Amino acid sequence: MVTGPDDLIWPRDRSEEVGRYRHFRVRRDWYRLPRAGGLHDFYVLDMPDWVQVVPVTAAGRLVLVEQYRPGSRQVTLEFPAGLVDRGEGPVAAALRELAEETGCRGGDASLIGEYDPNPALQNNRLYVVLVDGCLPGGERAQDPGEAIRVREAGEVELESLIDDGAFATAFGLVAWECYRRHRRR
Repeated sequence: MVTGPDDLIWPRDRSEEVGRYRHFRVRRDWYRLPRAGGLHDFYVLDMPDWVQVVPVTAAGRLVLVEQYRPGSRQVTLEFPAGLVDRGEGPVAAALRELAEETGCRGGDASLIGEYDPNPALQNNRLYVVLVDGCLPGGERAQDPGEAIRVREAGEVELESLIDDGAFATAFGLVAWECYRRHRRR
């Protein structure tokens, strides 16, 4: 869907797929730029939507995951997260990812944020889902490419982890800010 003021919308002339990978496709689109004139090409990552889960236990503790990330080549501390499967809503995806990665179940789940991760290059959405009152201790079902350690932190401790740079993923920080704003309402 194309939205925005008509004088800012670039008409797309054509599009072609240039690469298909496990979790995304690369597309080359040609646009007619009203101000600059002529055709200009841009590469777009055609990706599934993502979900960040902010799981809070009945005791008010935040459930976090530690795992190795090949992109940064380091172990990160994050909220549970993952791709939204085709035909799946963000809340269902959040509950599935939470159970798979941490074994947590139950609780009241609600969508508290929806964002464009990088609209210059990507066409997907980032959803933030709060799962309040989740119960830890269930069976996990990690993907074959996952090795996850689960840990909990209080809100003050998480703030310290952020200040120290130990909790530093951009999507995790967006999710944390969504949670803080949601709590203030």
